[in-house]
Amino acid sequence: MGKKVLLAVVVAILVFSSAFATYSAYNDLKPKKVTVKRNVTIGTYELYYDYYSTVSKENPLWGEGMKLFNKDVYFSSVSPVLNITFNLILPESNFEVEYETKLLITSSTSDKVFWELERVIGSGVTVLNSSKFSYSFSLNILELEREIESIERSLEFKGGSKTIKVVTNVYAKGSEKEIKDSVEMTIKPSGSYYTVSSSGKKKTVERTVNEVKKVPPSQREYIFALSKVALPILGIIASVYVYRISSLSEDEKALRKFRKWISKGKLPEVRMTTIEIESLEDLVDAAIDMNERVIHDAEKNAFFFVHDGILYIYKGKARQGEEET
Repeated sequence: MGKKVLLAVVVAILVFSSAFATYSAYNDLKPKKVTVKRNVTIGTYELYYDYYSTVSKENPLWGEGMKLFNKDVYFSSVSPVLNITFNLILPESNFEVEYETKLLITSSTSDKVFWELERVIGSGVTVLNSSKFSYSFSLNILELEREIESIERSLEFKGGSKTIKVVTNVYAKGSEKEIKDSVEMTIKPSGSYYTVSSSGKKKTVERTVNEVKKVPPSQREYIFALSKVALPILGIIASVYVYRISSLSEDEKALRKFRKWISKGKLPEVRMTTIEIESLEDLVDAAIDMNERVIHDAEKNAFFFVHDGILYIYKGKARQGEEET
């Protein structure tokens, strides 16, 4: 009776554990909500220069006062002043824009810089009411060439290629994004003419957003969840099995063990010399030694075999029909 109570307690605990494990596994296998960061495009911005030079005197090609826009080459004698406009186009209005334009004059070769002059020619901060910001300034190329000559006289050095660069750095802050970038223009004076080159920029503006996604469980999580459910069930099966094995008598255990050596039959009515064996295991061992097979009379619950006219018998204690279990 004590074993049955213990079994009932163990099984109850395992059933509760199985129910809890099933609930836990169900929650484990639910898609999980995870927050991921994702870049979202909110538009584009552009930085570029527009420029032109006004013809300052009559010549065979252009009339005085004519504006020459965005040309690659200008002649210093008729178009000495270059008018430049910096343009910034933003994806939306309400940006605060901080800008600074520098002029850099250098004398250099492909592998070294002899000298460099740098100065700020424009800066400011403004709040936009539209998506475009522009500001203009002018460079007198003839005056810059004279400034270069003055520097060379002071240094007593005329080597290197002369380059004039205009660099505008801009920082724009909006409600969703900050932009920090720059654009430059290169001017190369060559005595009677100067060349101008500038390439603008167009870039995508992105902002980072948090996005909640449902992620299905991984294969490893599936296996772990199923093992949670399986272990208590296996525990119940094992407990019942151990209980059944432990509750068997010695004869019942022997009957299970030697099942393949035992057949069903009837105890003979003929009188003969009889030897009683003390256990079923000893009876089976004797039958094997004599090359005989044990017979089980289920009605009398007797195990026996006959050899050379002698009846070897063991009166068992196993319950009727147990051998078929």
